[in-house]
Amino acid sequence: VGLTGRGEWDDDQGTELLTLLHWVRDGHMPLVGPQASFATGHHGVAYYWILAPSAFLSDVDPAVVVTTVALVGIAGVAAAWWLGRTVGGPLTGHVAALLMAVSPSAIGSSTFLWNANIVGPTAALAAAAAWHAWRTRELGWWVLAAAATVLLVHAHLLAVLAVPPLTALFIADVLRRPRRSVRGVLAATALIMVAGLVPVLVNELHTDFAETRGIS
Repeated sequence: VGLTGRGEWDDDQGTELLTLLHWVRDGHMPLVGPQASFATGHHGVAYYWILAPSAFLSDVDPAVVVTTVALVGIAGVAAAWWLGRTVGGPLTGHVAALLMAVSPSAIGSSTFLWNANIVGPTAALAAAAAWHAWRTRELGWWVLAAAATVLLVHAHLLAVLAVPPLTALFIADVLRRPRRSVRGVLAATALIMVAGLVPVLVNELHTDFAETRGIS
């Protein structure tokens, strides 16, 4: 309800829509994401990648772009269900999904543009895939966990706090298996992580490491 009014050109939404507009109409592909609150650095660019299909298809119609965020929020309900189910069973999954679906903050973050709004869904997906990999002993789920973690860290710089526990669980899972069986997954997860760093690395090389200097 009222979704068409939630993509108006104000504050962060205006900045993000203008970035998409310059990409769609002028070909200026962003290499970093929205500006961080400390003003000398940026979040990851994957947020713009998620919004790009709707932006290109609609010529950056705000309502259509915000619909993408709404769909991410709906996917977050499914991710919360999977996380609850894989950790505590079917009932826990249903309760987690219900709480996510009716949460005022989750509903609010699903109806306006801000990079941090995708943190909840991507965090739930990363945690669910990681724990499912641990519980089922199927290493392939770590590939999905790695991809979700890259999106999570791109969504907000503080999301890097989720990396150590996920990494610790991954290492524990790898150590309990024969070396030969983990090589493919190790290569795939490493490739995903490196791919997530490529845009900012290109940006750093073109800006004399402005992001590194800004953060430090």
